Amino acid sequence: MSEKSYWFSHDYNAGQDPKMVKLQMSMGHEGKGIFWDLVELMYTQGGALKLAEIPTYCFTLRVDISKIMCVINDFDLFKKDENEFWSNSVRKRLELRNEKSLKASKSAKTRWEDANAMRTHSDGNAIKEKKGKEKKGNNTITNVIVFSEEQKKEFDLFQNWIEKNTPSLFSMCEPFTTEQYFEIRDMGYRKRQMTDMCEKMHNNNSLTKKYKSAFITLKNWLKQYGTPQ
Repeated sequence: MSEKSYWFSHDYNAGQDPKMVKLQMSMGHEGKGIFWDLVELMYTQGGALKLAEIPTYCFTLRVDISKIMCVINDFDLFKKDENEFWSNSVRKRLELRNEKSLKASKSAKTRWEDANAMRTHSDGNAIKEKKGKEKKGNNTITNVIVFSEEQKKEFDLFQNWIEKNTPSLFSMCEPFTTEQYFEIRDMGYRKRQMTDMCEKMHNNNSLTKKYKSAFITLKNWLKQYGTPQ
């Protein structure tokens, strides 16, 4: 199964629709199965299927072309024009799913920008302890970096943005840590520069093959292609 798969809803009493009843009376459960297979294909193709590709669909579903044409044409289950056939119900559900996805993306972006506006470069230095080493006799004591709740929230929003928009960065051998994120922030790069570069990394087909560390890759790419603002 694909890593990025979707499910779709349909009315629980769809089988009692008069059109579906007529389909089953004529073709039995085979006709019903062909109908739902076509619906699944429509969800993967943006809500409509090409009439010219019907032979391909027949091969994919392992059904005779006369049967698939019967399901498409004889029971008023689909709408069509000279190029495509579709289901209005599928299109409405896809539109609703896209609207929800867009709202979720805008909401995540707003939370991210609000958190970014609350934090300044000087504030970050004031509330974060720098890691260092202190000698006491023969012992070396390493200080631990402590992040504020505001900083933790900002990093969580960054992680949520990556999961939503650039998930391939999570597949790298070494994803971002909180310390690494703020190291880049402390270099003077703005949030938009970081997210834009993360998108470039995500769109690189060989990202996980050529690069190991999300932090080192982002830092090097920012140095090469971006300028702190």
